[in-house]
Amino acid sequence: ALRPLTSRRASLRRSVWGSALVVEVSEEVEEGPAPADTVEHQYPRIWVKAVEQGWALAFLLRNGEDPDTVVVRLVLDQSVEEVVSKEDTHAFDPSHLADLGNVSDMVDLHEAPLVDLLRRKYEAGTIYTYVSDVLIAVNPYRQIPGLYDSSTPGGHYLAPEQPPHLFVIAQRAYSCMLDAMQGKKSLAGGAADFQKQAILISGESGAGKTQSSNLMIKYLTGLSEQASLSGGHGTSQAVELALVERRLVDASPLLEAVGNATTKMNHNSSRFGRLTRILFSAHRGSGSTTPSFQATIAGAQIENFLLEKPRVTARTANERTFHAFYQLLCSGDECARLGLSQEVGSHSYLAPGLHQVPTIDDEQGLQDMVQAIKSLGFGPEEQETCFDVLGAVLHLG
Repeated sequence: ALRPLTSRRASLRRSVWGSALVVEVSEEVEEGPAPADTVEHQYPRIWVKAVEQGWALAFLLRNGEDPDTVVVRLVLDQSVEEVVSKEDTHAFDPSHLADLGNVSDMVDLHEAPLVDLLRRKYEAGTIYTYVSDVLIAVNPYRQIPGLYDSSTPGGHYLAPEQPPHLFVIAQRAYSCMLDAMQGKKSLAGGAADFQKQAILISGESGAGKTQSSNLMIKYLTGLSEQASLSGGHGTSQAVELALVERRLVDASPLLEAVGNATTKMNHNSSRFGRLTRILFSAHRGSGSTTPSFQATIAGAQIENFLLEKPRVTARTANERTFHAFYQLLCSGDECARLGLSQEVGSHSYLAPGLHQVPTIDDEQGLQDMVQAIKSLGFGPEEQETCFDVLGAVLHLG
C-alpha cells in the first residue's frame, strides 16, 4: 500500500501499470491526510491527465479503493483530492521542470513533460524547441519582437550557444551542402555524404507551415546574396542572380492567392502541398589568400500537389474558398472587363461562406498577387488570362 511519506528521499519508480506502482521510502507513518503546507515534502509528484492543460503535476497520496486507481492532489490546487486511473498518470523526474532547449536531455521523456515545457516556453514567448535534431515550432499567433530581425545570415547560427531557431535549420542544411561539395566531413552536425539537403516542414492546419517555409526561403536567399557579393560576379551575372532570388521569394504571394483559403482553424490555410527545389551553384569566394567555398542560387522549381479542388464549389459556413476569387472582386476594372459584380454575395460559389475576414486584406492581397505575376515574368496578356480563368469560374457559380 502507498502511505504518506516523511522522508524526502522517497522516490517513485514506475513500471508497466499492470505490474506495479512502487514508492520506495526510508520511513513509514500511518495513513491519513497531510496538511496542505507540508504535502510537497511528504508525497512524491506524478503527472496526471488534465482537461485544460493536457497534463498537470500532482502529489501521489495513496492507492484508491479500486486497485487500478490512485488518489492525488494537484500541485496547483491542493484543496481537493482526486481519484484517477493509473493509466492516466506518468512518472515525474526533476528534469521535467528544467528550461531545456533540447527535450532529449530530459530523463524519462514522454508526452506530459514535453507538452508542459512547450506550454511554459510559449507563455514566455519562446516558440522553438529541439527534440534531438528535429525543431518544434509553436505558432504564437502574435508578433514576437526581434525573433526574425537578426543580423546578417551566417555560420554564427551554428554556434553551440545559439538557442533553437528556424534559421539554425536553414544554416545547417546550407553548411552541410557546402561541406559535401568540398568532400570534407561536416562540422554542421548533418550528413556530409550528400550534396542534396532536404528540410521537411509538417504540422496541422494553423501550425505555421507557410510562414516557416517563407522564412526559410528568405534566409537561404540571404545566404545566396552574401555568396554572390563575395564571389566576384560581374554586374550582369549579379543582376541575374538577384532576379532568380527575388522571383523565388515573390512566388509565395501568387501561390497563396490561388492555393490558400480561410478555414475554421486558420485564416490563411494552405490547401495544397508544396515542394520547393532550390538549385545552388558552387564557387570559391574572392578577396582572400584562402578563398572560402560559396554557393549561390542558380534556379528553383516549385511543385504543388493535392490541391483541395472541391473547396471551389463547397465549404462550411465559417470558411472561404481560395483568396484569389475575393481579391479579383476588389478590382473594379477587372470586374467591369469580365462582367462580374463586386458583391461577394452575388456569386453562388462565394455566398455560402464568410465574405470578409478581419485578418485578411483582400485589396493588399490583389496588389501582392499582381506584383508576383509581374515579378515572375508574366506579361499583360498572361495576367489577363489568369483573371479570365478566375472570372469564368465565378460566372459558372
